[in-house]
Amino acid sequence: MFRSGHADRGWLGDQLGRSPGRLLYVGHATVADGEAGQADRAAVYLADEHPLTAADLMTAQWEIPPRAALLACSSGGDYRFDEATGLVAALILGGAVVVTATLWSLPTAAGYRQFGGAAQEADDPMAETVIAVDSAHETQDAGRAVNSWQREQMNRWRGGD
Repeated sequence: MFRSGHADRGWLGDQLGRSPGRLLYVGHATVADGEAGQADRAAVYLADEHPLTAADLMTAQWEIPPRAALLACSSGGDYRFDEATGLVAALILGGAVVVTATLWSLPTAAGYRQFGGAAQEADDPMAETVIAVDSAHETQDAGRAVNSWQREQMNRWRGGD
C-alpha cells in the first residue's frame, strides 16, 4: 500500500483475503495518547473518512501476511504502554511473524521540499527507506537485513554523509 486514493478498508480486506506473502504500508500513522493509556487507538490512515486503528485491525480478524512493514511515523510506538495492543501487536495477533515499524517521526516529501532548501519536486526522503525495508522483507532473514541496513546508515551518517 503506497499513497493510493482507493486503498480503503474494503480494498485492504480484499487484498488480505488473497493471502499475500507481505504487507508494506507507507503512509501516515498516529500514536495513541500515552496519557489515556490506550495503545489500541494507534492508527494508520487509508482512503477512509476515519483512521484504521489497532483495535479495528484486531476486530476485523484479517489474516495478516507473515511479513509486514508499517513505514509511518511512530508506527511501533506501542512499546510505551503496559499492554502492547498497538499496531505492531495487532499485526502479530493477525498472523505476522516479522513486523518492521518505526519508533520516530519520518521525513515527508512535502516537508523536505519546504525546509530542504535545494530540494527538487522528485526528491523523496522516504524512498531509500521504503526500498531498503521492502528489499529486506524479501530476504530469508528480514530482521537481520533491516538491522544491517540501519547500521550501514548509522555509519554513513557518522561519516558525515
